[in-house]
Amino acid sequence: MIYFDHAAAMPVLPEVIASYPGLLEKYSGNPEAAHRLGHTLNKELAALGDMLFETLLPKAKTEEKACFFGSNTTELLNIISYTLGDKTAVCCGSALEHISVRTQLARAFGRVENFSLDKCGKIAGMPGNIAESCLIVITHVQSEIGVRQDLPLLMKKLRQAAPQAVILLDMVQSNMFYAYPANAVLPDMLLISGAKTGAGGGAALLAMNSTAALLKEKINILRKKEYLIGKSNIVQAAALVLSVQVNSIKQIESIEQVRQVNDFLRQRLDGMLLPNGRKCVFTVPEKDSAVNILHFILPGYQAGVLVRMFSAADIMLSSGSACQSESDEPSAVLQALNYSKSDSYSGIRLSFSGKNTLEEAEIFVQKLEKILKDY
Repeated sequence: MIYFDHAAAMPVLPEVIASYPGLLEKYSGNPEAAHRLGHTLNKELAALGDMLFETLLPKAKTEEKACFFGSNTTELLNIISYTLGDKTAVCCGSALEHISVRTQLARAFGRVENFSLDKCGKIAGMPGNIAESCLIVITHVQSEIGVRQDLPLLMKKLRQAAPQAVILLDMVQSNMFYAYPANAVLPDMLLISGAKTGAGGGAALLAMNSTAALLKEKINILRKKEYLIGKSNIVQAAALVLSVQVNSIKQIESIEQVRQVNDFLRQRLDGMLLPNGRKCVFTVPEKDSAVNILHFILPGYQAGVLVRMFSAADIMLSSGSACQSESDEPSAVLQALNYSKSDSYSGIRLSFSGKNTLEEAEIFVQKLEKILKDY
């Protein structure tokens, strides 16, 4: 099987698999218990958060910081909504945010204002009322088309335009391949997912300064008084931290491996003449695209049908975000970028890990040519 759907889920790292028996033994117990073991495990959980900060944001010098572990990113987004949500307030985001993020924002805030975007999805302008916003959500790498924002430039502009706003940076699709730029202004919160780092599950929210104190207070209420969230799974948290540490060591090697596959496919698909007389179109130019995601449009072909045809040929890929893979609707992301309704049904996403090879990429191209002819 060839797996080109790693943006949906990365394979669990061998280091994580090997560590699990030890983690289960070391962290067996309840970190919220009042006895000595509970206090010990609670300190271990805090230490894991410190390790995550040290790995992801080693130069973060903040008055206060806190790391919150959850079972998935949706749970952590819920916490943010409960903490910062205000039906009289303005929130700023992008029309390309993940559907789970946009749904949460629409539920929690009175108005959600969108950044203006260029033709490939990069943020090109601020909403007119950004100075009124209490929360700004930024996604480093968009999960469907792979457009990558320029964080040093963007974070600087955001801090200048809305110094009062809390900035949430979604690095779910990027932290495995991209370190946070040392020259970029820090966000107030940073979100990652263990499913995308090779931990097999879990998620973490890193918070800084006054936002950290606010979240600590609210999470305690949500957990101990309102019973809307559960306790952190310390084994899952340890596996997530380990996966991030392993990836940080292998990041340069992984980037080079996926870049070779990505570059090969770009060369082979660029301007490819399709059997219907039209051409393959890349959604995001190479300079603005994440190295691990390649998105293109095959005009005149239904992506949903192609995904099934490739699956029958033992090649796993996607027509977009995994959360909407079975939708009968055209891609909302492509429509937001002004693609026609017809072309918005025709997007294909290939997403890679260091396990993918040039041989697999060559097989994909051969199968693509055959599948399009048999379509």
